[in-house]
Parts: sequence; structure tokens; C-alpha cells
Amino acid sequence: LRRHFLAISKYLALIAVPLQVGLALVADALVHVLLTEKWVDAVPLLQLMALAGAFVAATVAAPQLLSARGRADTMLRAAIACHGAQIAAVWIAARSGPLGVAAAIAGVTVLSRIYLVWLGVRELGLRPADYLAVVWPTLIATTVMALSVSLTQLGLRHSVSTVTSLVITSVIGALVYSTVLHLRDRAVYSDLRGAARTLAATAPPST
Repeated sequence: LRRHFLAISKYLALIAVPLQVGLALVADALVHVLLTEKWVDAVPLLQLMALAGAFVAATVAAPQLLSARGRADTMLRAAIACHGAQIAAVWIAARSGPLGVAAAIAGVTVLSRIYLVWLGVRELGLRPADYLAVVWPTLIATTVMALSVSLTQLGLRHSVSTVTSLVITSVIGALVYSTVLHLRDRAVYSDLRGAARTLAATAPPST
């Protein structure tokens, strides 16, 4: 169970973290292309939701583990604490406007997900370092990707169209992330291919 929990956590982070961070990085260009400048005020909100969403998507395994282990009481206490903290945070941040409220909710969400991961790790008798070890390559690759995309955006500013900039930065981000991830964890892509073959072999035949 420990091995499966760590493997699931690893691959959830591998997919969710770069996608959500990438969305936050290109949010401005994406809003301009898809929604026009009238929606530019929504960019910070989209960025906050994307970053908080990275934590939510990457840590799905933790609450599922606790539920499967019959820790409904733990989940209930965590949910009550999280919702209480969100209400308090919203009340405090209300004077700061929608962005302040969104930041407060995002902050509480991130902290609550970290707490759930800690509970899941403790439930299995693992150390936080064990969990961090499996997601560390993803965090490193995502950080390098974010730096590359940010530098590319600075270099392309005012020199190409928004659509062109969006395409170029997206491609560069994907290439940098996949390259750095491969350098940090050379077995990751072979593991993914093996998992895909296993899923294909166990899928029910189509009728």
C-alpha cells in the first residue's frame, strides 16, 4: 500500500503540477486570446485558482487513502477545520476585495491539502521525506519550466503577437519540463509506458 500510495502521488504531481503552474504562467495571454481585454481583471484570480488547483489535484491520493482506511472521523475533523479556516480567512480578507478573498481561500486550500498529505503519510508509517522524494523531480522540473517560460515571455514582449507568444511559451515550457524531468528521473517515461500498457491490457474489450 505504501508503494502504491507513493506511486500514485508521484504521477498525479507529475501531470497536475506543471499543467496548473503553466496555466498560471500563461493566464494573461490566455485571457487576452480567449476572452479579450474586457476580462483582464480576471487574470490574477485565474492564476490563484490554478496554483491552488495544483495542490488539490496532486494530493488527491491522501484523502482517498484516509477514506479507504476507515478514517472518516479524521476526514470530518479536517473538513470542519478547513471550512472554518476558510470562513475566517474570507471574513478577514473581505475588505481587500475579490482578489484578497480569492487569495485567502487559495491559501487555506493549500495548507489544508498539505495537512491531508501529512495525515496520509503518517497513516502509512512513512516519513514526509519519503513523500517529498517521489515528487521532488516534478518540483524541480516545474521550477525550471517556470523560469524558462518567464524569461521567454520577457524576451517576446512587444515583439510578437499574443497568440504567437502563447504558442511559443507553451511549447518551450513543455520541452523544458519534459527534458528536466527526464534528467532528474530517467525511469519516469518507461514507467509511464509500462503503466499505459498495463491499463490497456486490463481494459474490458469493446463491444
